[in-house]
Amino acid sequence: MTLNVTPGVNVLVEIAIDQLNRILTPFPNPQVRTVAEASTSVDGSAVYLATSSEVPITLFISDASDPNHALSLTLAPRRIPPRELRLVLTDPLPLPSQTASATVPPGASAPEYVERLTEAMRALAREELPEGYRLRPARPDESVDCVQDGLETRRGQVLEGQDVALVTALVRNVSAARLEIEERACRAQGEDETVAVAAWPQVWLEPGEMVELYLAVRPTPPERVHPPRPSLLGAERR
Repeated sequence: MTLNVTPGVNVLVEIAIDQLNRILTPFPNPQVRTVAEASTSVDGSAVYLATSSEVPITLFISDASDPNHALSLTLAPRRIPPRELRLVLTDPLPLPSQTASATVPPGASAPEYVERLTEAMRALAREELPEGYRLRPARPDESVDCVQDGLETRRGQVLEGQDVALVTALVRNVSAARLEIEERACRAQGEDETVAVAAWPQVWLEPGEMVELYLAVRPTPPERVHPPRPSLLGAERR
């Protein structure tokens, strides 16, 4: 069962009592918070939950690196078969670890910078043009690479902003198995710095399934551009 979820908005759903239930989250490292008497464990991006009580369970699920965006669930135990719930975000969330580690432009604070990227990517998911951005087709050298087996990418559009550009692409699962997009493995080609990545509307893909990928890129600061080192072998051949 697929559930569209929004951080801060509670969703009520039935689960199985005296059975093991599986919740597929959109987070790479989920953490669970609850005061209910239920057994929970985390395996990758999946949460396993079991209860022997008919008392409803309220829990919050967030990524360990970004507890500010939590999904709220109320689980109603019923005498039904085990359930698998797939949580799909209504808005994409760029990876906090990537946006936080990026160099913040002069005159901007880190929280403001991250929030601005988040709002711009949410606008993309709503098929809107973010304020202050100009849309154009991507050039041949503006492709996206995902260093992950089973994924095929196709370049899309570029939205140019004042100090950052948003690159969109399509990514398809060309393998024969269901897989999870490792967003950290994706980057824009070229010398620009990829500071945030988000897949929309989900990170789990069935064979042949395709989603959009949003990347925020900015020019690499001059102090981080290293000139090439001349090869000693090349000098010997001359």
